[in-house]
Amino acid sequence: RELLAQQFDGAPLRVEIDDRDMRGGDKKWYHVKRGVPIRIEVGPKDLANGAAFVGRRDTGEQKSMQRAELIARLPALLAEMQSALFAKAKQMQEANTVRLHSADEFREYFKVEDEDRSTIHGGFAWCHFESEEAVAELMAERKVTIRCIPLDIEPVEGKCIATGKTTTQQAIFAKSY
Repeated sequence: RELLAQQFDGAPLRVEIDDRDMRGGDKKWYHVKRGVPIRIEVGPKDLANGAAFVGRRDTGEQKSMQRAELIARLPALLAEMQSALFAKAKQMQEANTVRLHSADEFREYFKVEDEDRSTIHGGFAWCHFESEEAVAELMAERKVTIRCIPLDIEPVEGKCIATGKTTTQQAIFAKSY
């Protein structure tokens, strides 16, 4: 009940009690597959000691925590996990994003690496483009699509990767998997 009274990101915590009669490892794997961010295990010894065993999905860290500490710390723990996952995703996005300035660079970046498997280089390409029609052939050639047209960027002049005409419109291109 005390966990249900806690809030994270303006909503009450969702708590599920798994009291099925099955091995602990099977229960753990069931919840790992479902993406449960924090797993709290309470056994008879834990109850007697006023503690619980806490497992984090993001780091794999598992430790025993006192009940009062767990209840007080859970929203902050979720915020910490969210922050770390966002930072990791942002870092991955930045590491896999390139700026391309021509059709040749575009073709090279998204080249087919194995004709038999039809694999294409992964990542994001930030490019200037005049219009979707102008880049349609280039995108079809490499099986790439516009993934995002950022709205909150300063207009910067550049050359359309397909036509070479000056434009301020930019997009992020990528292969859809």
